[in-house]
Amino acid sequence: MILIDFATIRRHLFVAIYGMGSWLSINAMYVELPLLVNIIPEGWTFASYMVVILQLVCLLALLYSCVAYKFESLITGNVYAISVMCLMSVIGILMSAFVYNIPSTVSGEAHSVLLLIAIGIMGLPCTVSDMLFMPFISKFKESHIVATYFIGMGLSALVPSAISFAQVVPHKENDTDFGSEEHWVEGSFNVSVFMCLMAVIMAASLCGFLLLVRDRKINAVVEISSFHERLEDDGNSDASVVVRVKPKKKKLTIAENWFLLLLSCFLGGAQNSIMPTVLPIACRPYGQQTYHLANSLFIMANPVFCFIPFFVSIRHNFLFVIHTIFCTACLVFFIVMGAIGGIADHNLATILICIIAPCTSGLMSWERAAIAEVLRNDSSERGLFWCGTFTQIGAFVLAIVMFLLTTVFKIYGA
Repeated sequence: MILIDFATIRRHLFVAIYGMGSWLSINAMYVELPLLVNIIPEGWTFASYMVVILQLVCLLALLYSCVAYKFESLITGNVYAISVMCLMSVIGILMSAFVYNIPSTVSGEAHSVLLLIAIGIMGLPCTVSDMLFMPFISKFKESHIVATYFIGMGLSALVPSAISFAQVVPHKENDTDFGSEEHWVEGSFNVSVFMCLMAVIMAASLCGFLLLVRDRKINAVVEISSFHERLEDDGNSDASVVVRVKPKKKKLTIAENWFLLLLSCFLGGAQNSIMPTVLPIACRPYGQQTYHLANSLFIMANPVFCFIPFFVSIRHNFLFVIHTIFCTACLVFFIVMGAIGGIADHNLATILICIIAPCTSGLMSWERAAIAEVLRNDSSERGLFWCGTFTQIGAFVLAIVMFLLTTVFKIYGA
């Protein structure tokens, strides 16, 4: 039978709540983009500005990784640094709630400078989370604890997406008093209310982290077997007993380690930089409703797919390659959809986008969780630290590439 006690369940719950704060603030901004494109001066291209701001902030995260490499306490996740990052997220979210509709003039053109600054403030905790938040999980020995953290990361997308569905996207309506003139009808609540609510949820994530730290100090770490192994019940119900199960480990070769790190680099860039940039462009010919639905499904798929590693694990390099090829094919679909400028059958296009978008996001999240689990089992906190570092390197490089392609070379038009 599988041995699971209350302390283990509680710890997994705290890890999920803690992980929810990793990308909550930026995911909240992404789900609000369908509402913001008609308010902010950048319009539909704002996603590329947002991505490049995040990845410029990533330079600070990469600098942190260089410093952390010299200090073991930083590699395994510093409690004070994580707490400060969570507070920064709360501050950035609250700032965005009150400045999103205040444009500034730069070189004679209107830009959302204050909103971009707020995104930079909330973006630093997000970009550094892969190298600061995730390695902290290596302190815990429970089976599948990494998958639980990725579920929490998925909740950072699911929670704002679910709330955005209740918010409803503003839409055009004919004004009967003035003939056929159209005007925008606001959603059930505006961006300010939404972001204030996100700040409260981010504060709850900080509380979850502090409870996790407290729980680790006052409870013995209990190691449980994987969901595919059975333990004989010895009749001892004392939850304080430490159960030691030595899993069979296969040491990764240097080539295998680099292979997994490079996959993390590509998947991190594809999911965090390419998709957020090309998705709004691919949806633009079909309207805000399509974008709102596809964007929400895209980020809601993460926690669902992150449950899969509890039941189906990817271990072999060949399966990683096949999985990556399929993810790449889905990615190419959106790049092509954005380039062709729309197809005649809008209903078919909407259906395809709304099916492939969550599949792309979910499959990438599943593979990233599987890679992190393999690296964690092989080299503990250092494996997770380098996994997070390479994820951010990929996100940074591809964000710059996408920004140049969309705003400088304008491959998708004006």
